[in-house]
Amino acid sequence: MEESTTIAEVFQILKEMQFKIAIDDFGSGYSSLGQLQQLTADVLKLDRSFVSHGVAGMREKIVVGNVIHMAGELGMQVICEGVETQAQSITLQEIGCKYSQGFYFYRPMQLENYEKLLVADN
Repeated sequence: MEESTTIAEVFQILKEMQFKIAIDDFGSGYSSLGQLQQLTADVLKLDRSFVSHGVAGMREKIVVGNVIHMAGELGMQVICEGVETQAQSITLQEIGCKYSQGFYFYRPMQLENYEKLLVADN
């Protein structure tokens, strides 16, 4: 992310080619609010640490809710990672997160097993 101008230019080229851009693990490591100003991503994936540290407290709900709202105002979809309980899923929905992923919904699986699920659904 040290070359943010170059990355922004590459993002623009990819978007012109109809690619969707996602910022993964937002809120951990080197990600920052400044990236949201510079990078025109389509999806913001909130790092699991936002959920695993709990979204039950008022402060946590305010922080996560405002990030979700801000991303929405920027035209981005938000996916919260690391959802492990129904309570977390409900809380995230209540504060405006439409999409989430984690063990609560399904555990990772081998490709062969996923393909079997797809066949069974049809």
